[in-house]
Amino acid sequence: MIHRIRSKATEGGGTGWVTSPPPKGDVARASRWRGQSPPPRRAAHVPTSGGRCQRPVQHLFRMQQPPSESLFRLGSGCEVPVKAVQAIEDRDALHWLERVRGWGGTTGADGATVRGSYVASARWPLDDHRAPAIVLLHGFDSSVLEFRRLLPALERHLPPRVRLCAVDVLGWGFGSYTRGLDYSSEGKREHLRQFLAQMLGIDRGDAAPITLAGASLGGAVMVDYVLNTRNLRPPLSVVFLDAQVFLDGGLFRYIVPPFDCLGIALLRSVWLRRLAIGYAFYDRARYATEDAVRVGRLHCLQHGWADAALAFLKSTGYSLSARMPEFAALGIPTLVLWGEQDAILPAAKNLRAFRGVYQLAGTSASLEVVTLSQCGHLPHLEKPDETAAAIAAHWRRCHAGAMAPTDRRPVDSGSEQRVHGAAEKEEGTG
Repeated sequence: MIHRIRSKATEGGGTGWVTSPPPKGDVARASRWRGQSPPPRRAAHVPTSGGRCQRPVQHLFRMQQPPSESLFRLGSGCEVPVKAVQAIEDRDALHWLERVRGWGGTTGADGATVRGSYVASARWPLDDHRAPAIVLLHGFDSSVLEFRRLLPALERHLPPRVRLCAVDVLGWGFGSYTRGLDYSSEGKREHLRQFLAQMLGIDRGDAAPITLAGASLGGAVMVDYVLNTRNLRPPLSVVFLDAQVFLDGGLFRYIVPPFDCLGIALLRSVWLRRLAIGYAFYDRARYATEDAVRVGRLHCLQHGWADAALAFLKSTGYSLSARMPEFAALGIPTLVLWGEQDAILPAAKNLRAFRGVYQLAGTSASLEVVTLSQCGHLPHLEKPDETAAAIAAHWRRCHAGAMAPTDRRPVDSGSEQRVHGAAEKEEGTG
C-alpha cells in the first residue's frame, strides 16, 4: 500500500511524500530549504481555560516541527512523519489513510479557517443529499482510522445507495490545528454541525435521514450535538458503541502547570498507548499489537496536536450523565451496542443506566440493546462484521422506507440471526 501512496502527486490535496519546497509563509522551513540557519522558533501556546490557547508551553513538551523532507502529506493537508507511516503494517489502516480528505472546517478567533478531515466510502457520493447517510464519530484522542474495519463491513451489509463516512472530531485526527480555536465541547459541537451542513446538507429541506454512531467519547459528542441543536432535521437515529455518556469528565482542568504539560507528554507516549490498548480489547494477543499502537497514535505526531489536546483537557469536557433523561425523552430510535467484556466501561453498569433513563422517560420502545460476547471496549475493531450487521439491521428498521425499492437489498440471513440472537439474549438477561 505504501508504494501506491508514494507514487501519487501531492498537488490538489492528494497524498504523497513531501519533497517540494515549503510555502513562502513558513520562514523557518523556507530558510531551512535554502540551507540557511532558521530564525528562533516561537513557543507554542496552550490554554489555561475555556479551551483556547493563552500561554506558552514549556519548551520540553511542545511539538517540534520536523524538516519537510521527513513528512508525509495526507489528502486533508496535514503532515505526519514518514517513518511513522512506513512502520504501519495494517493494510486497512493504510487504505483509509490514503482516503483521508479535508473539508472547509471552522473559523478561529483570528479569522483563520481550520480544515477538518474525514474518510468516506467511494460507493456513493456525499453530496447526494437525497441518499441516507451514516456518520461515524471516534472516541477520545483518536482518529477516523478507528473505523478502518467497520467501514468495509458496513459496505457489505448496507445497500449501495447509503452514504458512509467517518469524521475527525475537532482537535483530534488529521485536521489542521490553529491557535486561538475553541477546542472545548462547544467548539467540537460547532465543528460537527458545520460538517453535517457542508458535506451532508442537513440544512436542506429535502435532506435524507441520517444515522449518527458514536464510539466511546464519540457518543458524548453525539449526545451533546443532539441536545444543543434546535429543530433537528432530517430524521435521525443514533448508535452508541460502548459510549462514554454516564461518566463525566473535566477533572483535568484542575491540574496546574507544569503537571498539565507532563500529562500531555504522557498521553502521547507509547507506554500509555500500549497500556490503554491492552485494556480496550478482549482478545489482546490478536488485536493489542504494536502495530495497533502505531496506528492509534499517528495523529499525535502532527505539529499542534499538543496544544489542541491540552486545550480540550483544560476545558470543562463532557458532563452529560444528568442530561441523559432529557436525551431519552426525545424518543430518537436508539441502538446501544456493547462488548460484554468491556474492561473500561463495564457492560452491566452502563446498560442498566441506559435502560433506566429510557424507562424513566417512557421511551423504552425506541431503545434496542445488543451485546457482543468475547468483545471488549472497541467492537468496531474487534467484531466489525457483527457490529456492522447490528447497525445495518437498526438502520433498516428506522430508515429503509426512505430508499427507493430498487435501492433495497435483503439482509444477509446469517447476519440477521446473529443480531437477533444477541438481542434476545440481552432481553432475557435484563
